[in-house]
Amino acid sequence: MKRSLLKETSGKQVPQVSIDSWLVDGVLPKAQTSRTYDDYRRIRKDATVSLVREHAPGPIIAANWSFEKREDSVPDAWLELVKEDAERIRDDYLLQAVQNLNDFGWMPFEKVWYKDKDGYARIRKLKALIHDYTNILVDLKGNFQGFQQDDFAGTIIPLEKALLLSRDVEGTNWYGTAKLEIVGRVQDDWDDSNAGANRYDKKIAGSHWVVYYPIGTTPIDGIDTDNYTVAGDILRALESSGKMRIPSAVQSHVTDLDKDGKSEWKVEAISDTMARQHSFVARLEYLDRLKVRAYGFPEDTILKTRYSPKAEQGVHANIVATSQDVQHRAIVKMLNKHVIDQMLRYNFGQDAEGAVFIKPAPITNMSLTFLQDIYKMAMNNPSIVAAEYNELDMPELRDKIAVPHSGRVSEVTEVVNEKVVENPMENGSFKAEGVQN
Repeated sequence: MKRSLLKETSGKQVPQVSIDSWLVDGVLPKAQTSRTYDDYRRIRKDATVSLVREHAPGPIIAANWSFEKREDSVPDAWLELVKEDAERIRDDYLLQAVQNLNDFGWMPFEKVWYKDKDGYARIRKLKALIHDYTNILVDLKGNFQGFQQDDFAGTIIPLEKALLLSRDVEGTNWYGTAKLEIVGRVQDDWDDSNAGANRYDKKIAGSHWVVYYPIGTTPIDGIDTDNYTVAGDILRALESSGKMRIPSAVQSHVTDLDKDGKSEWKVEAISDTMARQHSFVARLEYLDRLKVRAYGFPEDTILKTRYSPKAEQGVHANIVATSQDVQHRAIVKMLNKHVIDQMLRYNFGQDAEGAVFIKPAPITNMSLTFLQDIYKMAMNNPSIVAAEYNELDMPELRDKIAVPHSGRVSEVTEVVNEKVVENPMENGSFKAEGVQN
């Protein structure tokens, strides 16, 4: 094979970068976005966005992890070392990973190591770094090389101490795609619509009193009073108590004018009879649904309504579960590759990489339901599944459906008419006795 075929030829694959970044390795330019991280944090305070963010990590954190060995010859001590550290950092790591990957498109961690009393290199924690002043370092080919922080010292976090998670990556743009960038435009429309509804409420909602009056004066208590002033007194009385007092002089004046049907004094209430509020409500509800979609959820899985068919809700739930299952596997894969393998290499040498790994249980509802049904059948009627039971990996099955167990595997024989037989075709079985199905 030609040596040129063994080399990576293309450089960094990042859209909209300056020419300087192609000539030297170093800081990867931040993604071109229409909003700042402060804008993203403001959007996160919206009630619907907050609801989605609360739901997103739940299924992933609730899914179990099993710890497995590449082969039986791998010492149990290696597995226990990995399991102890991974379980300790698990929930915080998953929560930070899911929420920040969704919000910002990428999540930087610093791996904080320590040596235990036995001299083993252990992971103390995965320290979440702030996106605003953390920059991704890459080489000439766009490969991840660590982080640099925007502090006075320009602190470098080298590759050995850096863990980067990204989602929806384009080329080698490890900043990924932020869900809040997508939500932002919807949020702008929602804010505009809500502001319009507020203006409408203040201007139209409720009844408004109107007093029509003729130009001129009316004698009040022997004093000629401008009709403008009289009308103002009437309005103030109506606004304060809904009642008013009309001097007899005004009443007689109105009565005289009413004789020819041309009274210029009139009091009426104007109210909104069109019921336009429903249009604002419908638009705001639609925009809320778009926020949920922007996070990758069918809206009925979070904003369920009485009009959503149950069958359709089940399909949507499975779509979400499948999507989160993919995300969960990607997050765990990066932990295996950049933390677990590194721990094994530090303590047991280069060949130990991959000897122990984390395997996430499936989140997909359909798969989990199927596995639960198998386990129920095994518990309720062993005779039905006896032939298959010994072929199942029971410890793994129990792990996937969160059934506590000791890890031991015991073989099962078939039970027929309270007789235990090793082979269904031996004497004593229903077939051997000539009983047909």
